[in-house]
Amino acid sequence: MRILIFSMHTSATFARSALRAGAAGYVTKTNEPAILIEAVRAVHQGKTFVSPDIAQAVARENLTGENDPMRLLTPREFEIFRKLAAGASVRDIAGVLNLSQKQSPTALR
Repeated sequence: MRILIFSMHTSATFARSALRAGAAGYVTKTNEPAILIEAVRAVHQGKTFVSPDIAQAVARENLTGENDPMRLLTPREFEIFRKLAAGASVRDIAGVLNLSQKQSPTALR
């Protein structure tokens, strides 16, 4: 199955995580409809597609040497971070992810 992410998130970090998780493409909602159509066609043909705004953000990070600490998180850690940022409590997150609140950080990987 080929997956194309159509997201409101314009951060290169989100796109990188989606592609690492197996998505074949990533398009932000700020793009023109023609970009989405191009992405659908590319992914249908088995290609990888990243919208121009995201490609530029990734290139900027790589060229300037910006070190985004979010890049260092495992997918599980990133999921927990997103839930915390959305306002979920540690207790709620532990319940949803079937974790103990007192597990060591390595258990979250």
